[in-house]
Amino acid sequence: MQITILGAGAGGCATAAYLSMCGHQVNLYNRTEARLVPIREAGGLRVTFFLEGFAGLNLVTSDIGEAIRRVPLVVVCTTSNGHRHVAEALVPHLEDGQAILIASASAGSLEFVRIFRALGMKKEILLGETSSLPQGSRMRGPATVALKRPLTMRCAAFPAAETPRLVKIFGGIFKLKPVANVLDTGLNNPNHFVFPAPVILNYGAIERAEGNLNIMRDCITPSVLRAMDALDAEKHAVQLALGLEPVTLDELYIESGSSPNVYRAPEKLPPELQWDFKDPVKPRHIDESVPFGLVFMASLGRFLGVPTPVTESLVYLAQAVKGEDYWSYGRTVEKLGITELTRGELLRYLQEGTI
Repeated sequence: MQITILGAGAGGCATAAYLSMCGHQVNLYNRTEARLVPIREAGGLRVTFFLEGFAGLNLVTSDIGEAIRRVPLVVVCTTSNGHRHVAEALVPHLEDGQAILIASASAGSLEFVRIFRALGMKKEILLGETSSLPQGSRMRGPATVALKRPLTMRCAAFPAAETPRLVKIFGGIFKLKPVANVLDTGLNNPNHFVFPAPVILNYGAIERAEGNLNIMRDCITPSVLRAMDALDAEKHAVQLALGLEPVTLDELYIESGSSPNVYRAPEKLPPELQWDFKDPVKPRHIDESVPFGLVFMASLGRFLGVPTPVTESLVYLAQAVKGEDYWSYGRTVEKLGITELTRGELLRYLQEGTI
């Protein structure tokens, strides 16, 4: 298959490397040229951990038009705060028949389609998203990526009526579980329920250590786990109000092929899951998971009349300690243009793609 990966962070590099080693012809795009220089000079990516070897790439470019030209499958692997840029940059270059899968989207497909329509994009595009990235990954050098084994991802198209076609196209490449709609994938990104509470509740210790604490090993205690479970319970209430299947964080980890022992009992993990305990806290653990995870869920809760006090408290605490206004630029129902819909109209919009 010809596939373009958008985003050359750890997730994008891991996806590009894995697909290349599976025999696909892969292009890799990144907005920042400097990030691509060592990968281009190496001719691809060195791969370690789950797989060992070298993944050659067909094209490494900061020109998004060149990256997707005549390529049928496009996988977006940027962080959520890069979705708007990617959607806007894609519009002039899209071709009829292309399929776009946003990995770890946090309902990003709703933002994509809103931008596409606002900019007058008329191409026939298949659009969908997943609940997580295809596999865990870490950059171990400018052109070296460590991969975990592939994960099973929840997947839905927008509109959901197209989910069977999306799964047929991408199911030969990734492990996918079709779900009701993109609010299921949007609410079930595990990172948004693993990272914020431990980081916010340990922020003083993290600052004193200059970030050199590990979330799973150093920041999760029984009391923090209770906060994470309370956050998870609020997610259940929002899911039930939307008619979605409620699924716990533990169940998400098991479903994906990982283990809840990652955060509940790390000492019980097998060796292939233990690299997480070598990595420090990163800004994205708050700067992505709060505005595009917790703000999104709290916004949905307000829209549906479902109280989410733990979620909102974590958002306000994160704003206070970081000096940011996550409500102003986070993903909300207002920004997605669905505030005037009834619950029934919203569900129909998700299924059919029209209001």
